[in-house]
Amino acid sequence: MASYIKLNSMSLKHTLSQMSKDVALGQALAIDLLLVLKQVKEQIEEIETTHAEDFVKAANLYNKQTYDGYNIEVRTGGGRYNYDHIPEIVNLNEQLKELQAKAQSSYRIALTSISAVSEDGELIVPAKFIHSKDSIIIKKKKLE
Repeated sequence: MASYIKLNSMSLKHTLSQMSKDVALGQALAIDLLLVLKQVKEQIEEIETTHAEDFVKAANLYNKQTYDGYNIEVRTGGGRYNYDHIPEIVNLNEQLKELQAKAQSSYRIALTSISAVSEDGELIVPAKFIHSKDSIIIKKKKLE
């Protein structure tokens, strides 16, 4: 079974590599490669979700060992704290959101060379805007 998976993995890698070369040489459209990668990524995510427990069990068999040239290590997932049940923290978070909204508005107003002022007459310090990288959104068209 493992040789079957490795053989198909090599075939998939080769196909994707060839598609990438075709795009680089102008023999294929980059958007076509992007769509294929999106489909492959979605399928990979679905398989990872379906077999998540199997993967952990398998990785535990080789924990802190090398398998097929890869170092395998299983790490216990970290936890997070949740404060939604503590009224004081919920209240402070709401206040923080309000202040952030004011600072964002102040930033937008400052773009017009006008300063934003609170109800008390205090200058609202504008937020700093940090531009994120551009995103490409691709969704499969629903059949009607």
